[in-house]
Amino acid sequence: MALIHMDGLDCYADLTDMSRAGYQPESTTSLAIDTTGGRYGGGGLRFGTASLAVNLPIPLLAYGGTLIVGFAVYHAGSAAGALLTAVSDAGTTAFKIEHTAAGVLKFYTGASTLVYTSAGAPLTANAWHWVEMKIVLGNSPSGSFEVKVDGGASDSFSSTDTQPTGTGIVLLQLSAGGAVSPNYAWIDDIVVMDGTGAALNTFIGDSKITTHAPSSDGGTVDWTASAGTDVSCVDETPSAANGDTDYISSSTAAQESRFNVADLANTPDTIHAVQARYKAKKADAGARTVRGLVNSGGTEQTGTTVGLTTTYAWLKGPVATVDPNTSAAWDSAGVNAVQVGVEVVA
Repeated sequence: MALIHMDGLDCYADLTDMSRAGYQPESTTSLAIDTTGGRYGGGGLRFGTASLAVNLPIPLLAYGGTLIVGFAVYHAGSAAGALLTAVSDAGTTAFKIEHTAAGVLKFYTGASTLVYTSAGAPLTANAWHWVEMKIVLGNSPSGSFEVKVDGGASDSFSSTDTQPTGTGIVLLQLSAGGAVSPNYAWIDDIVVMDGTGAALNTFIGDSKITTHAPSSDGGTVDWTASAGTDVSCVDETPSAANGDTDYISSSTAAQESRFNVADLANTPDTIHAVQARYKAKKADAGARTVRGLVNSGGTEQTGTTVGLTTTYAWLKGPVATVDPNTSAAWDSAGVNAVQVGVEVVA
């Protein structure tokens, strides 16, 4: 597994939506989802104070492994703040990277041992920047970190201890500094990788995650529409998904519904992955399990089976890092022809 997590933050209407997707926001007062404040006009995570973070649990990444995290960040130059803190399964801080109000980057091992300060101030105020960090988890001399801003040359520090107590990293804390309006800070387009596999195991360069709503019914529409066609029940902008106003439903194992989605707005140099996201709940007592899917040219890749609750939650389908139909890297034509959907498992 190389790509652990990807999220363009476009699906969530608010922090409640975000928390039901697995995140753990520390506050609902000075922290918010801004549905139009992201890097390219979509959703973004807005910080109104420097001390808050959003926790992202990840599968245990054992010491000796590599953690790569990339995201877009914007700050107004009014406050310093942590960008990323990694926490072990023993509850101890492995490392953190922060920025000053001027945009200087600092890297700490543990909670407070400063080991690196950037020579300049790469995070200029009032501008979006793509920040990537690559950390080898180990004791000195095996532990190390590298950081890149906007895909430029890496800055690194080796022979440092990035391995606290416990057996590995289980939690990432994301923050951006920020202060009250108009000096907010934002984070968008979060990518987490673990350094394994043949691809997506190192820096990927300045990237963005675009979200595309269903545009028409696909090759299979087994689920029942509450009114009209299946697609008319699920074609809202994701952050404006309307719950029980209209929906599709099924209680029959192996039934699936697939949808075509809107085409890419441009032709990217590289398409790293495609993921299906879906918002679902169960409507009665007893267990109900579903899974998301990506279908390309009739070849289907399914995601992890998920048990539903009686509350709507945004769930993750499969992360397809290659086109399932060709087993080769995605191209624009393949993405534009892809269908995404959901299947009842039991």
